[in-house]
Amino acid sequence: AADLSQLRSKTEAEEKARVGADKVRLAAVHAQGQNLASSISRLDVDIKAEKEARAAKDAAVMNAVRSSSESLFGDITRLQSEVKVEEKTRVSEDEKERVAREAADHHMAT
Repeated sequence: AADLSQLRSKTEAEEKARVGADKVRLAAVHAQGQNLASSISRLDVDIKAEKEARAAKDAAVMNAVRSSSESLFGDITRLQSEVKVEEKTRVSEDEKERVAREAADHHMAT
């Protein structure tokens, strides 16, 4: 009976030691899980901030491109108008010269 009592005590002590070790391992795993969750949360925040920064940068680039395009379009329109005016002026001057030459030719012929 004494041997049985000692065996029972030894078994209970081993069981308590195993349960204690399991609790320690469980606490360690739980702490690692919390650390991972915290890391994931920080990464989510960082990724969101990076996406927002990239979107803001992309929007700024698009606005700059749009502004440059509008400016270039305005320059092209202005230059086209200037070319039309110059062409009309040149045609008018060419016409005046032609009329003057014809008049001079007619005057010389008479």
